[in-house]
Amino acid sequence: MQAAPRVLYAVTALLLLLGALLARPTAAAVKNESPGWRILFAKLDAQNRFVRLDGIRLIAIKQAKVPVIVYRAQSGGIKRIPFTRVIALARGDDIRRHSHRRRVYLKDGSWLIGESILSNGNNFRIKTDFGTVVVPVIDATGLGMSRHGIIRRKAVAHDRLIFIGGGLLKGTFLACNIDGIKMHSALGIQVTPWSRVKELALGGLPTGTGGKLTAKIELLDGSVLHAAALKLASRQFTIDTQSGLTLHIPESTVGKINTLGGDVTWLAAIPPEKYQQKPLFGKPWPIEFNRNAVEGTLRASGVIYRHGVGLHAPCTVTYRLGGRYRYLVFAAQMDDSAGKIGRGEVSVKVDGRNIYSSGVLVVGHPPVFVKLPVEHAESLTITTQAAGFLATRCRIDLLDAALIR
Repeated sequence: MQAAPRVLYAVTALLLLLGALLARPTAAAVKNESPGWRILFAKLDAQNRFVRLDGIRLIAIKQAKVPVIVYRAQSGGIKRIPFTRVIALARGDDIRRHSHRRRVYLKDGSWLIGESILSNGNNFRIKTDFGTVVVPVIDATGLGMSRHGIIRRKAVAHDRLIFIGGGLLKGTFLACNIDGIKMHSALGIQVTPWSRVKELALGGLPTGTGGKLTAKIELLDGSVLHAAALKLASRQFTIDTQSGLTLHIPESTVGKINTLGGDVTWLAAIPPEKYQQKPLFGKPWPIEFNRNAVEGTLRASGVIYRHGVGLHAPCTVTYRLGGRYRYLVFAAQMDDSAGKIGRGEVSVKVDGRNIYSSGVLVVGHPPVFVKLPVEHAESLTITTQAAGFLATRCRIDLLDAALIR
């Protein structure tokens, strides 16, 4: 009779031990943890590529007349660097959890992704991964339901409710709740279910940056914030957005920080003054930013690039520099998607003067990065041409194209 309790105790102890072992992190789980951050510096190496440092730990971002980043390198030493000399900070594992949830777009070009969005007509209450955020309706330009919503850059005459599948309703936004969006229009007051809504565009003008040093912050849930001031202390970011919000966000929710207004500006971030493209067989090809000419990933010789401009020859694109930059760096290369029939050339002019010609570009050749002087230049003109009558896939990439102050 005494043997049964002993067996029961032994089985219970074995189950507890097994549960403890299963609860412990496996070697694979530890191995997959983020190796830290990486910094892309506004400094060029011998190949005219920006210098990158991997596996660092961010300690602090301090606000001062010139903001400073404090970090610990893999060597163990603690270093400081002016924020202006950093192009970007990104997590080493580069994880992105792009969300399909609803977005609230702010006037400064930011957006916040929410699991739920409620409004009483005065404020939006957005339930995010890092807590609930209250945004005044007057500071928002709209709601987007899709992954790639539209960021309103211009004022609209009325609030506009845009439906999935086409059609819109002009009127005044009143509120939103779990049932949908309440609008007042010529049809009276009505509630439209979320399932029918593609976008809500609110009237109002976006705010400007004023040319100051700012930062673009990408969160892991897909939210994007434009910061007028940024601090890091005790593993928590304090972000003062250009829309007037102050947010406290754990470091663990931030995926990437891009410096805006520092020593380097990506060419893809500058709106061209003029773009002309000669349609091929009647099909026009728009300029693409951080994508190739067919809206795919920038890929050259099997390597993927995150920054650049995608062009389809023949075309000409002009930028207004205003004498603000010293150098232009990039690599002109035929995108891998062009295949064997992609052959083209790139030339660059500053203030009407030729400063660069790429020669014939074909798929498979290793990209060659160049550093071109543009000091005091007012205008920059980049021209692409097909090289041969049968070169119908002239998908030319300007890889990691950037202007340096």
